[in-house]
Amino acid sequence: MIRFNNAVHSSSWGDGDSVPVAYDPTNPQNASVDSFAGRWFLAGLAGMLGGFFLLISIVLIVLGRVLTRRIITNSKP
Repeated sequence: MIRFNNAVHSSSWGDGDSVPVAYDPTNPQNASVDSFAGRWFLAGLAGMLGGFFLLISIVLIVLGRVLTRRIITNSKP
């Protein structure tokens, strides 16, 4: 028997429950609960954060260009 802590917790499972586990046969300590959340939670979180910052960057770039054009247009005699 090998014990491990999973990064993603679920309220539907309790201590001692039988759950599907994905693990490295050469290093059984490197294991996680084999579920959608267990496999994709961290990757999904990183993707959402990256998408958020990409969106903010695009908005700031477009806003900067619009304001620069307005300043240039208003400063011409």
